[in-house]
Amino acid sequence: MTDSAADDLRDRFFSLRPGPDPEESLVDRRARFFAELAAAPEPLVLPATTRLQGLELCHGPSARFRQLRFIDAAHIDATVRDRFARPSHSLPELAAVFVDPEELSYRNFESIVCLDRRFPSKQVGARVRSGKSLLGQGTRSMTLEAAPGLAAFLQELDGLDLYLPPQPARARGGRRFIFHCTGLAASLTATLSKTMSAAMRRGFVTVNPVFRCNRFDPGDDRFLAHFDSPYRDAARGHVSRYTLLIYLTGGTGPATLRVGHRSLDAIPAMTTLLLPQKLEHEAGPYLDGPKIVLRSELIYEGKVGEELDSDPDIARIFAKACYLDRESARHPELARPAHRAYDRAAAARWQALSADPARSEPFLRKRFRGLDFLANGHDYWFLLRGPSLIECAAITVLDQLAASLHNIPFSRQCSSEVLTGDGTDLEWIHGALRPTAETPESPLLPVLDKAALFPPLERPTIDDDFPTSPDFRADPFPSSRWDPSRTPSIQDTYADARDYAGARILPAPILALGQEIFLDPERFVVEADRIHLLAPEQLEPLHFAGAVFYGPHDFIEVEVELQAPRLLLPPIFFRRVPVEGGELLHLGLDLFRNDWMVRAQPQRVPVPRITDRPRDADPEDQPWLTAAGQARSQAVQTELAQHRAARGAATPGQGPGAPNRGPGNR
Repeated sequence: MTDSAADDLRDRFFSLRPGPDPEESLVDRRARFFAELAAAPEPLVLPATTRLQGLELCHGPSARFRQLRFIDAAHIDATVRDRFARPSHSLPELAAVFVDPEELSYRNFESIVCLDRRFPSKQVGARVRSGKSLLGQGTRSMTLEAAPGLAAFLQELDGLDLYLPPQPARARGGRRFIFHCTGLAASLTATLSKTMSAAMRRGFVTVNPVFRCNRFDPGDDRFLAHFDSPYRDAARGHVSRYTLLIYLTGGTGPATLRVGHRSLDAIPAMTTLLLPQKLEHEAGPYLDGPKIVLRSELIYEGKVGEELDSDPDIARIFAKACYLDRESARHPELARPAHRAYDRAAAARWQALSADPARSEPFLRKRFRGLDFLANGHDYWFLLRGPSLIECAAITVLDQLAASLHNIPFSRQCSSEVLTGDGTDLEWIHGALRPTAETPESPLLPVLDKAALFPPLERPTIDDDFPTSPDFRADPFPSSRWDPSRTPSIQDTYADARDYAGARILPAPILALGQEIFLDPERFVVEADRIHLLAPEQLEPLHFAGAVFYGPHDFIEVEVELQAPRLLLPPIFFRRVPVEGGELLHLGLDLFRNDWMVRAQPQRVPVPRITDRPRDADPEDQPWLTAAGQARSQAVQTELAQHRAARGAATPGQGPGAPNRGPGNR
């Protein structure tokens, strides 16, 4: 498809208006638009317009790019930025992008808009009038009276046109958008602190600056009964205890809010409620107009030994909920069990973990290169008949993090189907993985010789004669016999690029080159029943400086480009279980332990090589620097200086592919 087709679909999408049926909202029209694209005999195929933090973005909708998001346009590549629509007249800095929901992972699952700059600087105070508790059970009911500046900010939220369907839509109803606003949190924190009882104020820190603005129109589905997932930050010692609800509009409807065993059929505008998060609640639309509700929570200093302790059983359920929620983009039938798992994990924080009445649970049986495995977001099962322990651990990581290698999501490199069974029944697990006619590839994930990426340099020449500018001489090169691969200054620049690439490639346990995925077994350390992935702390982006004259960088091109995900993960638990005719391998990866900071971010690393540049080459064309995506930065000069200092102190042969300079040469 051409860019014009994407432009046309973009324009058609944003020209949609609510349908003639009063119960068909704009969200309904947009959902129908996506459904029509997917149902076409030959679904439209649009290429990605650009990428951002590993996620492909398209400026037009399609059967693949079927989820709308809003991001700061400044983060989009300037060469394609103007192709993306700016549908919010009040926030023209926000661009509308379309993403493939199957590519989403834990690092980009939520779409949060920053409204900090929009919050007014004056008249943002408020007061509350406490009233009779409308719902009892430890709840508080108030009316918020906002100063003009704050009132205007709250009333304009609905008109920003940032609403998106919630996930999962059928369980949550209506539409919503999530935003961050420190100023609003500070104003509400100050207001609520003045009215709290001494008991409620004890340990109170702040209102969470991340808010959800929900809108329900008459006829929308209800937000099903649920417990709010708690906020917890073990590093800061913070937990949430109360949900904050501010009703920006008033209205009536049957059980428009139910908390525990009591419900409300009418809610006046600006009603403000504090609900203990241990209470189950549900909500429905008004009958007489839109219901617009602002939601956040109150953050407290957590109690060590109670609220801040990690519970592996709860973490396991929450991990399954997140995984099933993500996989529901491909298998919609998983949305309901995901909702139940979320709710069960949230409720378990306040009461003993309830026994699951159903022993059966959903699993995904996936096939990668002929290998079948079962996954539920925490537990992975393999039948050991070919793949190694390290290969199974790598597949677990790639699937759990929804890794995208060579711009192809791992999920799209697998086939998958939903199975339901008892995860404790080894016979059922063995049957689900029983050998098929297809034999897994061997090796499933080959090993890459990293040292071969950085071959030794040639013996340098004695002199360092170098081309001048083509603006000064028709032939700026020293002679026809001039060899850039033996020129000392070019070798030094190559060494800089080699060290830059090596610092990112050598520590990586998993690499992608072209369509192939490689392992480095030395970065997987097996100890007892744990597998540790060795990886450094996440590095910050670095930038190089360019040149106008011919310089050493002009003779450094890209040999290959690899993808090396930067990983910081907890250990992977494993056990081997003998079964009839083989052996099962059970792996567990708990991403939600509160004593681990989980990080996973893709990075592209160009491997350098010295080239014999054509004589009409543009001195400003520097292939390796371009591939590295580097700009002028003092930070990279510091890193290069450190590499040079380290090389000066190293003995010959140290470092990746150290130059073979020979005796008598520098």
